[in-house]
Amino acid sequence: MNGRTARRPAGGDSTAAPGVLAAFESPQFRWVWLSVLAANSGRFCVVLVAGYEAYRIGHSATWSGSIMMVTLLPIIVVAPIAGGLADRRNRAMVMGCGMGTATAACLLLTLVTLAGATSLPLLIALVLVVGVGLAVQLPAWQAVLPGLLGPRRLLNGSMLAQIAQQGAQLTGPAIGTAVLVFAGTAAAFGLCTAFYLVGALAALRVRRAVPAPQGTHRGLFTPVLHGFAYLARHPTLRLLILFVALHCALTMAFNGILPELAQQHLGGGGSVYGLLLTSVGLGAVGGPLLLVVFGRRLRDVHVLFVSGLLSGALLAALGIATSLPVASVLAFGTGASQAVFMAVFLALSQTLTAEPMRGRVSSAQVVLTAGSMSLLSMGWGMLAGPWGPALTMLLPGLAFAAVVVGFLPYAARFDVRPATPAVELPPA
Repeated sequence: MNGRTARRPAGGDSTAAPGVLAAFESPQFRWVWLSVLAANSGRFCVVLVAGYEAYRIGHSATWSGSIMMVTLLPIIVVAPIAGGLADRRNRAMVMGCGMGTATAACLLLTLVTLAGATSLPLLIALVLVVGVGLAVQLPAWQAVLPGLLGPRRLLNGSMLAQIAQQGAQLTGPAIGTAVLVFAGTAAAFGLCTAFYLVGALAALRVRRAVPAPQGTHRGLFTPVLHGFAYLARHPTLRLLILFVALHCALTMAFNGILPELAQQHLGGGGSVYGLLLTSVGLGAVGGPLLLVVFGRRLRDVHVLFVSGLLSGALLAALGIATSLPVASVLAFGTGASQAVFMAVFLALSQTLTAEPMRGRVSSAQVVLTAGSMSLLSMGWGMLAGPWGPALTMLLPGLAFAAVVVGFLPYAARFDVRPATPAVELPPA
């Protein structure tokens, strides 16, 4: 095997490095990308519409914060099982099943709203079902990328997939806000249904997504334990996931506070709330897009720490903004820095994980990150009442900036991206 065809570490410098859109050369990846964009647009549209409806009915940020919590809370229980299935079954089919579950829940939300039977318990229960679908979907889509792209295009594909996932914060709230304002809540829930349906159908178009068998499995929960055992033997990956879990808990659980920020500080209601979410989404598209174009000129570890520091600082500034233009710019910067941080994390974590373990490790990562984010989203929403939105966003933003400084001594460990994993693989 000559130097031109030999396998290189992912992300290494090479004259044969893939182009900016190299992953889109794969038709299967294009279907995955569309599926991720559509389903996550549905997810963020649900957060927008159900969050505003919960705030309207309950007159408290506690209820809007609970919407974010219940969309993510099922991840703690369901995602580990789904990750094990993703390492043994067709990963695209697992994705499609999760999105189909969310489609059914959104359809019921539409019908209930049309019938005028909306109540807080029913709203939260149906959003919980959407969360179950999300918990099934997440580990599978993260695990499906390496088998479709191979090592040479993996980092590029991870960045582009992150653009779809984070960019859904733009498409979902932007279109959802317009439908909510001009057509009402029922039509907005109908839009959520359409988003998820497109995602499910696109996932079912992916054919090359069946992992190679890795041995026999012993029960439903054995693969779950394998995922956490793998992390226990991989200290760099474990530390990286702790870093991102703190990021999600402190800087990405603020959606439940935005309705109160829009009303108390910016003098607006649903349209201002939707504008803030849309600004976050615009940043979530722009940040990873710049990283795709210019990322190879920068060290990933430098981007990780700089974007993490900005993520905390800009969130703190957003909390004390009293002007809508300023708040919109800060929301854009917050979305951009958070999306870049998550894009670099996804690329590093995928590179550090063996392909047969990606579903289980992804599920363990999702449990730790989204689980903490779901619990704290309601907690921050509850604190927004007595503390006000300013203090509730200022404190966690500054806290994560301090976390970034505390992790600086470990930066060199995150700068190592081996071509193969350094730990033994358990059976699937």
